[in-house]
Amino acid sequence: MNEAGVRLAILTNGIKKVQTSRIAGSELAEMFEAVIVSEDTGYQKPHPGIFDYAFDKLGLRQADKSRVLIVGDSLTSDMKGGLNYGIDTCWYNPFHRPNTLDRKPTYEIRSLAEVKELAGGGGRPAR
Repeated sequence: MNEAGVRLAILTNGIKKVQTSRIAGSELAEMFEAVIVSEDTGYQKPHPGIFDYAFDKLGLRQADKSRVLIVGDSLTSDMKGGLNYGIDTCWYNPFHRPNTLDRKPTYEIRSLAEVKELAGGGGRPAR
């Protein structure tokens, strides 16, 4: 848990060896309490099974869904998966791409610095 009382985890599709080495090389690696790779779960985002696995690994209950936010850059895996699972979504869209989903993410940001506001560092911005 960080200083704002927020728990952070990475939920990623892909091959574990590639993803873990990529994340381990990042200066942000220490911020995350868990790295959940689709290869370990048997499911890829947007499948609900990967979200079930993440909730179990983090000891979250289904009632905690209202306190969970997925931040991602993919409309078809991250946003669609989060919306289908019933959790708030935040689309990281620095290049102002058009939204091709039939549903709208809860939030849309242009800079990852905006995640701090969403995750409790000053309140959530307007939707």
